Amino acid sequence: MEPLTVQQISSPPEFTFPQSDVRLGITYKGAPAYAHVCSHSMILASDVWNVFLFPPWSNQATAEPVQDLDFTEDNAEALLVLLCVVHLRFEDIMYDGPPKQQISGRY
Repeated sequence: MEPLTVQQISSPPEFTFPQSDVRLGITYKGAPAYAHVCSHSMILASDVWNVFLFPPWSNQATAEPVQDLDFTEDNAEALLVLLCVVHLRFEDIMYDGPPKQQISGRY
């Protein structure tokens, strides 16, 4: 079986955020997918994201963020909660779907 190309990998709408300039590889509902995030939102939220996006060991002379990060081994639903908070999309985590269940701990 051949690996999927970028064009063959979906981007679920719940993982697509405004002004996105970085792509996160994720595994969502058992299939490879991409989350599209805004690097500026990410670095304002946490210094950890800043290191992920602008690694200090990088040889880059420019101030451009890393374009792709691999989160395929991480829980996509938990990552979605974090991404919604970082991008101030609270309505998506407080009113429906798995993220609300994960926050409240109720099933």
